[in-house]
Amino acid sequence: MKLDPHPDIKAAEDRYIPRATSDTKENCDNGSTVKCDKCGADLHIGDFPFCPHGRGVSQAIADGIPGGVEIRHGLCNSDGSPRTYYSHSEIKREAEKRGFTNVVTHVASPGSDKNEKGHTTRWV
Repeated sequence: MKLDPHPDIKAAEDRYIPRATSDTKENCDNGSTVKCDKCGADLHIGDFPFCPHGRGVSQAIADGIPGGVEIRHGLCNSDGSPRTYYSHSEIKREAEKRGFTNVVTHVASPGSDKNEKGHTTRWV
């Protein structure tokens, strides 16, 4: 006895458009677009699936410090000589290991990315 597929699976199979296998511009767009159910816009790979549509951007912020940064106070070597760090996470790990905290921290209000006035203190 063969069972009928779930309605959602059947609907997805009906809307399925195979991707193009050619690397030419003319053929790359062939089959790689889908129409938005709400506004009818052509959605390409990487577009936001929700109205209004736009191109998604994924940029990672690098953790590495090219050439390194030499720290002469606080996070230096145990003998007092300067120490070079090559990533921000390496500096953070060493500070946590020694029990240090960053004196300037970003304090945002709940649901916001903006700094609350008066919460960040300048320690100079």
